[in-house]
Amino acid sequence: MAEIFIKDASYFKLQDSWYLSLIPIECGIGECTTDTLGKSSLHPIYVSLGNIPTWRRNKEDAKQLLGYLPILSAKNEKKKKSSEFKELARETFHNFIKFLLDPLFQGDGVDFNIDDKDIWFFLRISTIICDWPEACTFSLIYKSANSNYPCHFCLVQREDLIDIRKEVILRNHVNMKEYFDSNTSKLAGLEQVNNYFWSILNLNIYAATVPDRMHHLDLGLFKYQIEFTMELLKKKKSLNKVNERIADIPRHSQLKVFKKGIQLSRLTANEYRDMMKIMVFVVDDLQIEDLSEVYVKWNKMYLLSRSEKFKESDLENFQVKIIIWDIRKVDIHKYRAWNRVPISHPDIRMTLKSDIRMNPDDFLKIFFHPISPGFIRFGV
Repeated sequence: MAEIFIKDASYFKLQDSWYLSLIPIECGIGECTTDTLGKSSLHPIYVSLGNIPTWRRNKEDAKQLLGYLPILSAKNEKKKKSSEFKELARETFHNFIKFLLDPLFQGDGVDFNIDDKDIWFFLRISTIICDWPEACTFSLIYKSANSNYPCHFCLVQREDLIDIRKEVILRNHVNMKEYFDSNTSKLAGLEQVNNYFWSILNLNIYAATVPDRMHHLDLGLFKYQIEFTMELLKKKKSLNKVNERIADIPRHSQLKVFKKGIQLSRLTANEYRDMMKIMVFVVDDLQIEDLSEVYVKWNKMYLLSRSEKFKESDLENFQVKIIIWDIRKVDIHKYRAWNRVPISHPDIRMTLKSDIRMNPDDFLKIFFHPISPGFIRFGV
């Protein structure tokens, strides 16, 4: 990690003339398979530098493995489902995280000699990239989507998640600790377990925990769009024609070949990205108005989301692209369904649901909302 820091020192901006700066640390956690049969898995936790370009941070040597999360075993299934065992698992997780991360904050920082200058750095956790279940574990909120407060970064009741006119109360270590200290954690959908991250200064674990872009876009929204397309094609009796077009695409060294057509259950994130490249052409000229335009708008929105940096104008443009992409689906989706609108903003929530039988003008009035440049953070 130190070698990477020195090589990429040009990306670090010193904060003042005293050569004192911060090193933002990104933590990542996820599940990985450890055998060829896919029956065994572990949960590694790693760290990387937060203020180097994404392309550099994505390289293997830019990440440092800290360890694997401990997995508790129970005597039987009844014991495993007991509240005592679940509470012990949560306490073990946070004790282990404390064991791993405490050394990063001990002492008076670290010194690096860069360009013949001694620079004093302090380490701070900036982002934790994980899936929703892991985010619930970090923030110690109920994992059930049916809980009264299922969102890990705001206190909005489940039935109000679709109402963007409601005032949003964001979670932070102050209001969550008040529930914990008064033994009323259930009122906030919070586990009655002490959260290690409450002890870390200048860190709001509820805002720092963000979804991996791969899972949110590649494996989430685009997968939903493909399912949406397949359902529409079945009604139009055009699905076989689309599968034939996909199978006829010639081989290319940098493109996955789908000789058997669309098989969603077997697709990986990389294969979804390959599908993004071809679907805009595959669905063209199917006598389904605006379907290819939906994929054009999606690709533009997706490419913008992969930008290294965002200006205020970029975020406004991104917001417009989200709306136009969804309106295209409103125009072509004539039957009753639920439509998900991806907006990463605490005032709107990660996923909004709205009955799509509305005209585009009403959609704009309801869903257009500025995005804060400080909130968006994409994963690796």
